[in-house]
Amino acid sequence: MKGRLNSLALAGLVSLIAGCSHTYTPSVYNIKDVKIPDLNVKGTVDYVNNQEDIETKFVKASGHKWAYNNKEVTDGFNTLLEKEISVRDLKSGDGDAKKLVSKVNDIDCTVGFGSYVRNCKISVEIETGDGNIVNIDSTQGSPIFNAMEGSLDGTIAIAVIEALKHPEIVSYLEM
Repeated sequence: MKGRLNSLALAGLVSLIAGCSHTYTPSVYNIKDVKIPDLNVKGTVDYVNNQEDIETKFVKASGHKWAYNNKEVTDGFNTLLEKEISVRDLKSGDGDAKKLVSKVNDIDCTVGFGSYVRNCKISVEIETGDGNIVNIDSTQGSPIFNAMEGSLDGTIAIAVIEALKHPEIVSYLEM
């Protein structure tokens, strides 16, 4: 009996130390039509992931942690950016090929003590094909009752919305 209790105690200790680990892979978030205006993109757009950082990072909350890397999050950002541009493009005319080079530098969600809201943030750098660099630093509050994956996906969506409302990016796409 004593050996069995020691085994249970050891298993409990390992679980407590390790916590519950998950892997976060961005999903394509559904952004409401009213959030982003229609675009008149001239030419095709090439989406480039310029993030080389594949170091595993963690978002932690309530004894759980979600592993991710910035390169995969940038892939998720670019996938959603491409989807939203294709949905909102009025296909108004021909033009030169465009390029958007993106790099997510940081994404995180934290919960304050006694709070019911996750404070999520993302930092994205976007370089247009004509050399302009736009930095998007977005934040949002997400209820802790949502899955962490949904909070992170929503944070990426907020950055995409801000990017597609940014005058330098819009004017570049429409020239």
